[in-house]
Amino acid sequence: MGPGKGKEVGVLLVQARHAVGHVFHGYKGGSYTMDENTRLWMANHGNVGRRITHVEFRDPWVILMTAKDD
Repeated sequence: MGPGKGKEVGVLLVQARHAVGHVFHGYKGGSYTMDENTRLWMANHGNVGRRITHVEFRDPWVILMTAKDD
């Protein structure tokens, strides 16, 4: 999901939980198995994007906070 595109948090959480244990193929190669400690990224296809660092609750919104990765 890229920046600025809303998605229901429940849907995102279900997708993340479903991804645990699955193998994904990296954009530039390599295979990666998702686990509970895998970092999550917010990026549009072809862009580096930003790492999701934490979640803030600002009623009625849930905000995914991000940072550039070192």
